[in-house]
Amino acid sequence: MIIDAPPVGAAADATILARYVDKVLFVVKWRETSREAVAEGIRHLGGRSKIAGIALTMVDEPKLSKYGRYTSLESSVSDSYYLN
Repeated sequence: MIIDAPPVGAAADATILARYVDKVLFVVKWRETSREAVAEGIRHLGGRSKIAGIALTMVDEPKLSKYGRYTSLESSVSDSYYLN
């Protein structure tokens, strides 16, 4: 079952719902959401153990560097995807 909730910071709904679900898919607007906001949202949702994955929305593919199929938050490649 998929449950859609408002953004983490905008209302308490997502934080409350996260307590009752097995995993969370965290959706982030590409190049608009700061790294700090993502980290804070993950913290509110119960930490990394609750996150099944992060989906980027509104990606401008021509501006997206081609570094392969996968990357991680710890890689230097991902630093350019976030506004700080």
